[in-house]
Amino acid sequence: MVQSLIFCVLRVSLDESLLQLTANKEVILSAGAVNTPQILLHSGIGDEIELQNVGIAPLHSLPSVGKNMTDHPYVSVVWTVNSTVPPYVTCLLGRSS
Repeated sequence: MVQSLIFCVLRVSLDESLLQLTANKEVILSAGAVNTPQILLHSGIGDEIELQNVGIAPLHSLPSVGKNMTDHPYVSVVWTVNSTVPPYVTCLLGRSS
């Protein structure tokens, strides 16, 4: 699990051990809708005042980090029908159910 980013050093925690990885060019952070902002905020990237209020030293002021998040729930609908003819075939044949 990534804990935080330190510009050119990435600290990664694996099974209680801490690894430090470096990148020559860039790091692409893709940890999902919830974890990406969390990692950025813990790294000091976010709203400067909010970071200071929780004791995190701000490194880059980017107030939009972690804001306006929208969840996209998945809803499954299942039903049973008493017919062997698929509904779209019934419509094509002009029959009503």
